[in-house]
Formats: sequence, structure tokens, C-alpha cells
Amino acid sequence: MIEVGDIVVSAKGPTDPILVTGSDYYDHAVCVSVNPFILISKTGDMRWSNKNADDFVSRGKASSVVLKTCMKRLLDDMIDGEVNDVSIGSNGLTNNITKVQPIQENSISIEEKKDVWLRAWVATASSSNTSKSSTPTYWADICLEEYLQRFDK
Repeated sequence: MIEVGDIVVSAKGPTDPILVTGSDYYDHAVCVSVNPFILISKTGDMRWSNKNADDFVSRGKASSVVLKTCMKRLLDDMIDGEVNDVSIGSNGLTNNITKVQPIQENSISIEEKKDVWLRAWVATASSSNTSKSSTPTYWADICLEEYLQRFDK
């Protein structure tokens, strides 16, 4: 079973052009959501949400740097309204991420919210006692909630 953070390739082998966009071909991608199934290129420049998980196999786990890049792309796409109701719970990163609400006037900017969340995620992910891939996202979500309660008035 493919989980969030897995590096995936075509189940048919390296010659199967399953991850194509325009004239570009990607031989692997990172799973950032299991329901719906969403893949993002390692550099974060491409997102696929129209693929079937059964067409892919896992070939290992993405590094924390690559996963951070991919999750940042997913978060950006959610904030832009391109992705909604993402469930990435098979390995517990979070049970459900719903559409990010639009910013109200006089509130904290989207960029600042993303920065707070990403800094919390990176700090947790780089901790030597983080053993589960679910931990950074769990704590980043909590940190952002606390931050907004304290400063977004």
C-alpha cells in the first residue's frame, strides 16, 4: 500500500510514461495524499491528481527535504483553492486537511501562515526524536492553530 511520503514509480516499469506533462516526462514522484491520490514531483514543479494508485508502486521514502518541498506545493495549491479535502491518513500525517479558508481583512497573510506552519514542520521533522512521518504535520497543524489564536485578532 502506498503511503504519504513514498517515492512512487509506474507499476509497469521505467519505460511506462505515466507521469507526463506536455513534453516533460517524470520517472517518479512523491505521494502527498492517499485520498484523493495526489503525486508531486520531487522538485515541486508538477502535481498529478488524476492518477490511480494501483498504477504505481513504492520505491522508498522521500527525504525530509524532498517531502517538505512536496508538502509546501500541496499547501500552496490548497491555499490557492486548487486542492480541497485532502486525506493523508494512511500513515497518520493528518486525518483530513480541508480547504483553507480565505483571509479576512486585517488578518495574518497567507504567506505568514505558510511560513509559521512550514517552520514548525521543519523544526519537528529535523528533531532527532521524530520517529514517525506523522509527527511533523501533526505538530505544525497545532502550532499554526495556536499562533492564529494568539495573534490573529
